Amino acid sequence: MSERYWKLNKDLQPVRCTIKEWGNQRVGYENNIVDQTAVGDFWISTVFLGLDHNFSGSGLPHLWETLVVKDGNYTDAELERCGGDWWDATLMHLKMGKKVRDSQ
Repeated sequence: MSERYWKLNKDLQPVRCTIKEWGNQRVGYENNIVDQTAVGDFWISTVFLGLDHNFSGSGLPHLWETLVVKDGNYTDAELERCGGDWWDATLMHLKMGKKVRDSQ
C-alpha cells in the first residue's frame, strides 16, 4: 500500500489503500462530496480527494479540499485543504461559507 492513496471506510474515516482501491472509489465519486453550497454568485464545494496533497512531509495528510469559485471563474478560485476526517472537512466547508457570506 502507498502512503499517498486513501479511501473512506463505512464510518467515513479515511484509510490507506492501494491504487486499485482508490481508482475503484473514484467510480462513485458523488459519494466523496462532503457538501456543495451556493452563496450569491459563489459556488463552494468540499470533496474527499483520496490523494494526499500535503507535500511538506509533516502533519496530517491533506485529503479534503474546499474550492470557492465566483460566476464559474476558476481563474480566481480560492482553495483550502485539510487533514482529518469527514467532520473536519464539513467544518472547513462551513467556515468557508461564513467567510464568503461575511465578505458580501
